[in-house]
Formats: sequence, structure tokens, C-alpha cells
Amino acid sequence: MTALLVGLAIAVAAGGVVAVAAPNPRHAVLGAFAAAFAAAFASDPLPDPAALVARAGGAVLAGWLLWVALRHAPRATDRSALGLPGSAAVAMVALVAGWFVALSLGTQLAAAGQDATSAIAAAALASGSPVAAAAIGTSFALVVLAASPVLVPRDGLRLGLGALLLMIATELVVGAIGGGPDNGAAIVFGVLIAGTGAALASIVTLMLRQPAGLALRDPQGHELVGHRTLDDAAKADRG
Repeated sequence: MTALLVGLAIAVAAGGVVAVAAPNPRHAVLGAFAAAFAAAFASDPLPDPAALVARAGGAVLAGWLLWVALRHAPRATDRSALGLPGSAAVAMVALVAGWFVALSLGTQLAAAGQDATSAIAAAALASGSPVAAAAIGTSFALVVLAASPVLVPRDGLRLGLGALLLMIATELVVGAIGGGPDNGAAIVFGVLIAGTGAALASIVTLMLRQPAGLALRDPQGHELVGHRTLDDAAKADRG
């Protein structure tokens, strides 16, 4: 079971790579929400069945809404300049770095004694749990992957997916340092992910009606949003 849960955590990072680097926007959405779905199970022990259904259901609902919203999207949109291999390599390095940070933190907590461990509710890390270490490592990978689309956004969809990856990273950290599965937190994250997917689906639908599509900037970095001319608007209305 431990190996399976560690594998799920690594699969979350793989989904993040697809979200930022896949050329096809639908594939990017599939990667992001597959990561969100897998993250619901990447904890030991698992949350209660009701909380798990709510959390996983939120990811499925959000992914489906975005998938439908992108039915008229172009086959390729702006993605990470590193491409799939480069993004995978960066994510791997970040995951390994985060794993070692988690193991080092766990060693320090174990050496500090039971009282200190209980005080910050990180018993899983202190016990050397590979599932908790994998969750921390994956959160590092997701933060690194989300940095470019969030800080230097050039595509509206990737910006939203980057924000989703940061939300998943937060969930993984909360689960790793918690004293056990938090059913309330799982439900809250499920609702947040579903709401994020619904909001992003609405934004994507509106953006696809504009001449620039999902693009926020052109290849030279010039902003496209808000600069549509009256002639552009008239052509769009006639189309």
C-alpha cells in the first residue's frame, strides 16, 4: 500500500508536467485534473469514504466542465518553453529536493522528541513516512511547475491551471504535516477545486470568443487582453 501511495504522489507531479507542457489544451486539462484526482488519495491513512468521494468528485466535475468549455479551442496553445522533457526534468529535480528536505525535517523532529513533534503535528514526517516525504516532494515539483504560468502568464488557461497546481501543492503539504487525515479539509479542497474548475471554464468560454483566444500575450510579450479594436469587434460580431 505504501508503494502505491508513493506512486500516486509521483503521478500527481506527472500530471502537473502535462498541465504546463502539453501543447493541446485539452490534454493540459486532463493532466491537471488527473493530478487533482490522484492527490485525493496520496495520504496515509486515507480520509473517510465520504470525504474522499467529495474530494475526488470535485476534481472530476471541474475537469469535465473545462473539457466541455474547450471543445472549440485550437489544437495547440502556448505552453512551457521547456516542453515536456524539460518540464519533466525540472519537476523530477524539485521532487527529489523536496523529498530530501522532508526526510531531513523528519530526522530533526524525531531528534527533538515527542513533545516537539506533537506540538507541530508532523508525526508522519518524524516517523520517516515515505508517503509524507513523497507528498512534500511533489508539492515542491508543483510549485516549480506553476511558477512560470502564474508569474509570467501568456495563456489564460495555463494561468488557471498553474493556480490549481498551487492549490494541490497546498493540499499535499497540509496532509503531510497533519496528524492524520483531515476529513473536513478534504471536503473543503474538493469544493475549492470544483469552484476553480467552474470559474476557469467560464473564463475560457469568454476568452475563446475573442480574437486572441486563450492568449494573454503575443510571442514578443505584448499584452493582448483589452486591446481589441472596434474593427476587430465588428469582425467578431459578423463572424
